[in-house]
Amino acid sequence: MLQAQVHPHFLFNVLSSIRLKLLMKGDEETALVVGSLSSLLRASLSKQDEFALLYAEIETAKQYTDLMKFTTRFPIETRWEIHADPFAVTVPRFILQPIIENAYKHGFSRSGGMISVKAQSAGSSLKITVEDNGQGMTPETLEALKKRLNFQKRELIEQMALGEEIPSAGIGLFNVYSRLKLLYGDRFDMDIQSERGRGTSVELLLPVEKT
Repeated sequence: MLQAQVHPHFLFNVLSSIRLKLLMKGDEETALVVGSLSSLLRASLSKQDEFALLYAEIETAKQYTDLMKFTTRFPIETRWEIHADPFAVTVPRFILQPIIENAYKHGFSRSGGMISVKAQSAGSSLKITVEDNGQGMTPETLEALKKRLNFQKRELIEQMALGEEIPSAGIGLFNVYSRLKLLYGDRFDMDIQSERGRGTSVELLLPVEKT
């Protein structure tokens, strides 16, 4: 059975028209949100290479945080510290947004806070850290999370050794871990630290891919 589909270009044109009318009415804040939504949708639907400039990846993450500022009922600020050339380094697309989303979902309940995103060169590697000052995890929850990541690593190694097709790992943190582990193997590492009442830190260490 044929199913009707809405062409993405139609959606982008509608969003562009809405944004223009909002600007004409002087509602710059909502116009910014609509523009961020349009850009984020365009990036998620793009069939371009799996890699993007670090600059483009950061811009995509910023568009997501713009949307979250508009939809959350409590203020969460985002701080960006980029100490690597964003126009000379490429990274896999959509590795920041799921980690930031995880911080929004699990790091904060009904109070505001801060999310810090840092990127810096570390020799032949790029270190990306996403840190929040939210509610954090108990030692038991953190240990269970790390065990799940270790189990997933062993499972991926076994599947690759047997030549099996690697299934999608789902969404969020585990998806990012699986993608980067499949791309880089032992050259990639993820470290998670958390303390109840003080926040959570997710650190990615991956090889530098220069343009």
